Amino acid sequence: MKVAQIIITLSLFIVGQQSISSYSVKLFPRWALPSASRRLMNEKSFTPPPSGTVVTDAFGNLVDESGVRVWSKEYYQYRKEAEEHAKKRALYFEQSQTAFKENRKEDAKSFSDLGKKEGLLMIEANELAVKEIIGPQNLSSSDKIDLHGLLVAEAVSATSKFVEQSKLGGKKSVEIITGAGKHSDAKKGALIKPAIMELCKEKGWKIEAVVDIEGSFTVTP
Repeated sequence: MKVAQIIITLSLFIVGQQSISSYSVKLFPRWALPSASRRLMNEKSFTPPPSGTVVTDAFGNLVDESGVRVWSKEYYQYRKEAEEHAKKRALYFEQSQTAFKENRKEDAKSFSDLGKKEGLLMIEANELAVKEIIGPQNLSSSDKIDLHGLLVAEAVSATSKFVEQSKLGGKKSVEIITGAGKHSDAKKGALIKPAIMELCKEKGWKIEAVVDIEGSFTVTP
């Protein structure tokens, strides 16, 4: 499915957005994401590394001993909260369906309302996690964006906003850092980079690889 088609489909489920560093990133509920994006919510990279294992790589980024990027403790806290709300949401909706089949309509509605509430809380937690990634980058004055730590839909939305606003700000080109996908699922491979490449293709943006830096390229809108 094309990125544009995914965005159009998922836009039906968007229920909020968070202002982040002078622009907002629309976020999609975890349950509305493609299966590959849902899988990311359970990856090891969303688990904080044991204390004492964090080092700085050649690019100045914090990584664990296996080379996986590391973020603030708040980031992991928000992702964990999002996971917990997602589980509660799924449970409430399951109970709602059961009640509906048993013709307990009032109970079905109550469980459904509780599920929707948990869905909103999940989105809020993910938005705060995104803020932990995007906020420190000061994108309003930067000529590059690093998408590490974001879900696919979050990365696509953030990139689209960043490139469009950079263009309005007079920047001829910007750098997009997706990562090489070395820590992605071996069977499915990188997820964010292909999605961003597809976004650029559909937008008609020119793409050029950054020399000697795998998983980084410049975009000229």
